[in-house]
Amino acid sequence: MATPHVAGIAALLKHNHPTWSAAAIQSAIMTTANPRDLDGNPITDQDKGKIATAFDMGSGLFNPLAANDPGLIYDIKPHDYFRYLCGWGLFSDDDVRAVVRGNISCSTVRGIKPKDLNYPSIGVTIECHFTYSDCDKNSNESWRC
Repeated sequence: MATPHVAGIAALLKHNHPTWSAAAIQSAIMTTANPRDLDGNPITDQDKGKIATAFDMGSGLFNPLAANDPGLIYDIKPHDYFRYLCGWGLFSDDDVRAVVRGNISCSTVRGIKPKDLNYPSIGVTIECHFTYSDCDKNSNESWRC
């Protein structure tokens, strides 16, 4: 049910800031959202009953008043997305054209790395490697690992 509410807030923000792009409005909403509910408690995942992750709740509970004066906004233009897709090096020109619905050639676009995309959120894949040893205390009070 969030979509109509966010769309309404976006319309109000556009009215108050007619020069803002759609990306600037999105940024204002995302960067001023709160990961806590109105009582100050962490937002929970309704299905699991646990504290919600960013993948469960997105940016959090939006705050229209804060979004109207966010301080900092991340603005992005369509060309930045083209550069992002070409910068991955994973997509053919046909792939990029299908996404952007335009005649784009990655050889003519200076690609950017994902870390250089000016976007108000970030997702990072972290690989962890660790060794786990199980230690037991046997009956004669010595430890064995």
